[in-house]
Amino acid sequence: MTYRPVTVDVPRGSGGVDWVRHRRPELLALLHTGGALWLRGLPLRDAADVAAARAALVDVPAGSHEPFAPRPARGDGIHCEFQWPPDRELCPQHEQSYRLTVPRVVLLACLRPADSGGQTVLADARRVLARIPAEVRHRLRTHGWLLTRTFRERIGVSWREAFGVDTPAELTAALRRELITHRWLDDTTLRTVRRRTAVVHHPDTGEQCWFNHAGFLNEWGLDPIERRVMRQAFGEDLAFNTRAGDGSPLTADEVAGIEAAYAEVSVDVPLAAGDVLVLDNILIAHGRRAYRGPRDVVCAWGEPVDIADCRPTTVVSSAMVCFDTE
Repeated sequence: MTYRPVTVDVPRGSGGVDWVRHRRPELLALLHTGGALWLRGLPLRDAADVAAARAALVDVPAGSHEPFAPRPARGDGIHCEFQWPPDRELCPQHEQSYRLTVPRVVLLACLRPADSGGQTVLADARRVLARIPAEVRHRLRTHGWLLTRTFRERIGVSWREAFGVDTPAELTAALRRELITHRWLDDTTLRTVRRRTAVVHHPDTGEQCWFNHAGFLNEWGLDPIERRVMRQAFGEDLAFNTRAGDGSPLTADEVAGIEAAYAEVSVDVPLAAGDVLVLDNILIAHGRRAYRGPRDVVCAWGEPVDIADCRPTTVVSSAMVCFDTE
């Protein structure tokens, strides 16, 4: 059966956000079992309205985040979607799966839909897990996954922006808190490595969920021409790359298998102005289709959860990271 978010039409003249606030317990119960709520018809004009909607549903806004692409702030803890080329699909991914603390709740609010395309893509992580090729599922379930990031001056997101720091000393402290190993390749080039779990237990239902960026941030997910150019320019030190947690590489076929698992279960949600998708970030990954024309969808996060509390006991500790990945 095809997955669908729970659709809730907000009655006109109901007060909008106040109506949501008064029904919060039942809405959250639906969210954490079904994975996604599609609230339609809220009076949203700007980031402040979206922040009010977030406050109606969650007690604790999520704090810092580590973007993998530019993501301008809009105020009130609201951010734009990733600055991703509009003519390219953004494959489904979970917010911040590579961090130790992740937002439990994600809000995607539409202030203006695209002229065409731009549907939000949802993928149920329980269904994705069942479709991951057995060998790679077993390997990543057992060993977790490694993420390598290489930061260069004036290329992509800087380490200052990614980790919310200004000095190397602050950076070292931030990386230590996140159990990330780092090395300076030269005076301005920073390489980081972390190990994270790939499969987690949902904190309420105990269901196992595929929760990682192992395929999304792997080099085999790049356009083939772009991958070749990046390899020629930077060798092993790409801006992002992933491996299995034991250091073994993921092959092109394995990454294609991961991508196919998401594609098999993905559903499109065509957001209109005033619509808000409320997602359980553990259960549901999200992306978007290519689009044309201006589009304004903003993001908010809440209810941070320590992912270590959700990981299966059979998974190797996320604290075990190393640079021996070549």
